[in-house]
Amino acid sequence: MANRIQKVNNKGQALVEFAFSIIVLMIFVFGIFEVGRLFHMKIVLANSAREAVRFLIRHTDDFFLPISPLVAYDLTKKAALDEANNYGINITTADIVADCGGCEVGDRAIVTITMEIDIGIVSNLFGIITMEETAIMRVP
Repeated sequence: MANRIQKVNNKGQALVEFAFSIIVLMIFVFGIFEVGRLFHMKIVLANSAREAVRFLIRHTDDFFLPISPLVAYDLTKKAALDEANNYGINITTADIVADCGGCEVGDRAIVTITMEIDIGIVSNLFGIITMEETAIMRVP
């Protein structure tokens, strides 16, 4: 009789152990997904910065003849926004800084995108994460 009661308790023990281990496993799996999303955002920000700086250096001749540098920088920011939005990442023009000095041949064009990310488990553990990507190219 004592063996029979002990067997029933073992089944309950296995169920409790499974419940605890499945919680840990699910946190681990969702953590992997969150880290994957962070890598995706980092890659999209890098591509957006590259696309914006490429747009800036390829259109320097177009910009400074008929329009002001501020309008040129706004168009550059729009190029970065479009690239990020193509991949589902929402950034604002306030997150983007574009500069190319005088935009003369040989000058450096720089675009920096900064984004604060607040996502699920990662943000709960580590707080809001700030990502920054900078792209630099020379004006041809």
